[in-house]
Amino acid sequence: MGASDTALAFLESFLLAKLPKIARDCYGGANQFPRGSCNRWSRTFKLRTVTPTTSAPFVVRPVTPDRVAIKDGADAVGVQYHSKLSVRGRCVMPHQTSAGGGLKLLGVALIILGGVIYVASGGVDENPSAFLAIPFIAGGILLYYRGRQHAARAKAAGPDSPLMDSQPDVLYLRSFQTDPSTTYRQLTAGWTTEEEELGSVLRPFGDMVAIGQPGERLPVPGATRMYASQSEWRRVVLASMQSAPLVVIRAGSSPGLLWEMGQAIRTLKPERLLILVLNIKVQEYTLFANQVRANFRLQLPAIEASSVMRAMIDRRESPSKAKPGFVAFESDWSAVFLPLPSTIIRTGYKDLTKAFSIALRPVFERHGIPWRAAGRFGG
Repeated sequence: MGASDTALAFLESFLLAKLPKIARDCYGGANQFPRGSCNRWSRTFKLRTVTPTTSAPFVVRPVTPDRVAIKDGADAVGVQYHSKLSVRGRCVMPHQTSAGGGLKLLGVALIILGGVIYVASGGVDENPSAFLAIPFIAGGILLYYRGRQHAARAKAAGPDSPLMDSQPDVLYLRSFQTDPSTTYRQLTAGWTTEEEELGSVLRPFGDMVAIGQPGERLPVPGATRMYASQSEWRRVVLASMQSAPLVVIRAGSSPGLLWEMGQAIRTLKPERLLILVLNIKVQEYTLFANQVRANFRLQLPAIEASSVMRAMIDRRESPSKAKPGFVAFESDWSAVFLPLPSTIIRTGYKDLTKAFSIALRPVFERHGIPWRAAGRFGG
């Protein structure tokens, strides 16, 4: 953990300990769970009644077909569950759906304060003290992001979680390396993540779920995370894949991703599979396409690099990166590339939503789902 991550963790702990309102908002404070809810590995998992002796979140794991163990020092009684797969969940307070609101508000306040300091000082050209605004703005951005992470975790574990209903979910598969886990990537992630925007556009197909990164304390805002052990994740992916109306695989070169691609080709009808090409270098995409062709005899389209003009229009693109878009498949597994239009104005808020929406229109039409143009402010 870097110095900035340590400082942020200390600030977060201090705020949650010293400001009761924020603490209740982020973690809840009830000791009773009339109906417990857990982030689970299996769609059939049910946890009906939990009465913990502490308000701290805790983890359950199966021991026998009718008993579970409680970790993290919390005792529970009256626990009942049913599962066809091994499961593990993090139980939370029912009102935790608003988690992270305090951190987000505080983050926005710090950003505004930093802006006021910068403007009042006349800028760095007139007054070096304007640099004092940078820690406030950077800290505000990170706290806002952290609040969104708490909200994402609470949503996954809450009673309205996509993991708790019986509706089919869109399955999003990617290399963990694409997650914004470093401080720099969180600072540049913007007000909405790429995952949040993709999930918003694909919501007519279902809520978007993904496998969570092992050991992460908080998830990336976006697809609802399911957590599985090293021995279980393949079974979880296969079970989710079979019921998913759409599976989106983000192109990459990790061994696990290649295995998931192979299972998708063997399991799914071509129309249910999409490959997302985004922020990936041409060489890495070419390696991915070659591995798919060599292992599964599936020809993916050659994708050219983004043009210099496109990179000038969109600051996040580069001539070294493959042109962003989706690879869709016809009924005979012939691949079609659906490019993303360029995004001229980048504000950090839903920058890719309109591009995702336009590129995916043929997918909506093929599945018979009404399509409406989406953008920054609805659609």
